[in-house]
Amino acid sequence: MHPALETLVSSHSDFPRDTHGHATGHHSPGAGSQLRDAVYRVDVAADRMSATLTVTPAHDGKEVDVADAMMALSQRGVCFGIEPPAVEAAVANPGTPAEVARGQAPQPAVDARMELLVNLNQIRHPVEDAKGRVDFRELGLIRSVEVDTPLMRRHPPQPGQPGRTVLGAEIAVRPPKDAKFSGRMQGVQFAPNDMDLLVAAIPGQPVLGRDGLSVEPVLVLPSVNLASGNVDFVGTVEIKGDVQGGMKIKADGDVIVHGIIESADVEAAGDVVAKGGIVGQKHQMQGGGGADKTFAGARIRAKANVRAHHIENAFIFAELSVYVDEAVVQSDVTAIERVIIGREGGHKGHVLGGTVRATLGITAVCLGGPGTGATHVMIGVNPLLQKALDEKHAEIAAKRKALDDLDKVVRVLQARTDRLDMLTKAHLTYDKTEKELADATAEAEAMAAELKRADKATVVVKRAVFPGVSVTIGGRRKLMNEQRGPGLFRLATETVDGKDEEVVIYE
Repeated sequence: MHPALETLVSSHSDFPRDTHGHATGHHSPGAGSQLRDAVYRVDVAADRMSATLTVTPAHDGKEVDVADAMMALSQRGVCFGIEPPAVEAAVANPGTPAEVARGQAPQPAVDARMELLVNLNQIRHPVEDAKGRVDFRELGLIRSVEVDTPLMRRHPPQPGQPGRTVLGAEIAVRPPKDAKFSGRMQGVQFAPNDMDLLVAAIPGQPVLGRDGLSVEPVLVLPSVNLASGNVDFVGTVEIKGDVQGGMKIKADGDVIVHGIIESADVEAAGDVVAKGGIVGQKHQMQGGGGADKTFAGARIRAKANVRAHHIENAFIFAELSVYVDEAVVQSDVTAIERVIIGREGGHKGHVLGGTVRATLGITAVCLGGPGTGATHVMIGVNPLLQKALDEKHAEIAAKRKALDDLDKVVRVLQARTDRLDMLTKAHLTYDKTEKELADATAEAEAMAAELKRADKATVVVKRAVFPGVSVTIGGRRKLMNEQRGPGLFRLATETVDGKDEEVVIYE
């Protein structure tokens, strides 16, 4: 018998038998003859989704019969998807296996999805194409929409249909995942009589973020200097010229500068883009003991990415990534995700002095150089995400305590028939808190998985690394004492003084 099948032989197994164990049937045959009723063998597939009937004809016994075949199926447990014509065909053609029952395959659920209805060139987080490539620098002109422009449609989830095996067992399907518009979107509204269609509430720039889509107003200025004054705007700021030293810009959207950002203070809830570069003036302060201390004149903070032609004497902090075309010189650069210095296929992309930090990885053409001073590179730590995870764990602990307290309240109220209204409210509160706990736990698991990505962080050097460069990964440090060619810094386990330790290697 095929191992993938389960078999039941004849439903008539209680016939009288002779001294040799042969079925004797319902009458006494002549000497030497053998009596055998028709036999019905039912084979059920291993996945329980089909059943096959094979009929063996009678020998002087009870002849084949459709009713007996149906009884054999029933005794085997086959109760769903039986096709009577197929049973009749199997009975009419003894010795030939025939599929007589087939289960119903489950129909999977369809998750809810968001359909983008406008073309965007401003995305708060990098998006890969089908080949896994990301163009981080292509900005183009600012795209705008008018009021009532359709922006995004939500397609609600569609429940699946459970299946059933030929043995009657239900095959469950997972519930569909829902997706909802974020409550933090700005400049948008629902279309009249359609809560699944998002439209623009104001004219401006559509921006796709991690948690939804917003429309931001756009302010265009020729330059930012003493004549224009400092800028504090609720949307995106586009500056056609330069940003003069000493000026301040704060924007709830992007800050896009076609010229140079000098020793200015720029803060954006989106990207900061400096097409002409960021060039701060190094100021000196008299320190104790006659020593001079320096600090960078340009200070840039972005909730999303920082993109620049080059960076010199600047403090940069990006909650996503930093992308630089040519060089980072004597600056302090921090990115929560990645720092990429140098265009793909280009020959420029140097880190010359200063400090560059990232969580997931750093890529540069060269690290350090003759006479550039100390160059520090650090990867593998995400302080913002770790803080958020700690806060989420505290929230989970509070929710669990609340559930324990609610459980005690429910038990007390269940014994009080005069408090049914309070019991109902307690049940509703318990269910709500239980769902909030499940959501918080799922978010914590996602954060922990994101933090673990930092364990595999690397520093990629495309051409050369010079003496004086120090690389720190997850608290482990390596100081380069010689010039090396292209390679990769990563954590590895080595035996030091008989003990296995994690060290930074360059290979």
